[in-house]
Amino acid sequence: MEQIVTIEEEYTLPSKGLMYAKPFDPTVKLRSMTVADEMRRLSQTKTPFKQMADLIESCLLTKLPIPVYDLNMCDYTFLLHKLRITTYGSNYTLRAYCPHCDSVVSSEVNLEDIPVKMYDKSMKDDFTVTLPKSGKVIQLRLQTPRDCDTIALKAKEHEEETGEDITPLLNVSSHIKSIDGTPLNSILFMEEIKRWSAYDFTYLVQKIENIEKKVGLDSIVKVECPKCHNTIDVTFRYTEEFFRPHID
Repeated sequence: MEQIVTIEEEYTLPSKGLMYAKPFDPTVKLRSMTVADEMRRLSQTKTPFKQMADLIESCLLTKLPIPVYDLNMCDYTFLLHKLRITTYGSNYTLRAYCPHCDSVVSSEVNLEDIPVKMYDKSMKDDFTVTLPKSGKVIQLRLQTPRDCDTIALKAKEHEEETGEDITPLLNVSSHIKSIDGTPLNSILFMEEIKRWSAYDFTYLVQKIENIEKKVGLDSIVKVECPKCHNTIDVTFRYTEEFFRPHID
């Protein structure tokens, strides 16, 4: 039988393994994808995050103490990028609007150059938020790939039944670990959130966004416009090019 040729790389998770109930060694070894992996990635599914989490897990040569499906999104996204780099390289084409020359351009970025923010213990205080109007003390958590699939399925089901999009509510509720010290089922807690003041809700959304910006891959990529050569900030987007790059 012909030997399977893969590339192996070692990485350190942005969480440093410290953002979990039981800390663990954040050093992981990842192999590149095979054709079988690619076929698995392309299969139809209602839970795309589980599909990719399982694929990442099968490419991990280091056994983690928890499933990739239950990692924080900062670690999951990091592994997703590293799997792409290990398999196809780091060059990636982004389409962006340049406000300087008013044109839509394609620019190549190096995925290895995207900054990675590592967890710092000083962030611990950011996860406790006191709502300004109600005074409720909220203990926050980061989303997992499992949360993302659950939110998408529940939001679709609810919209089909009522025509109402509850995705923003589900997103916020999934970030709530406890309120005033009482652990909560974050998805069921959505109904209580509807009764909050809009001020408190917006305040919490901003606190969540600030936390997510502090650890993991930077979502804003700086690229040079190939037409006017000005530097522009682009929000990173996943396109077909991410796992199906053009190979010369």
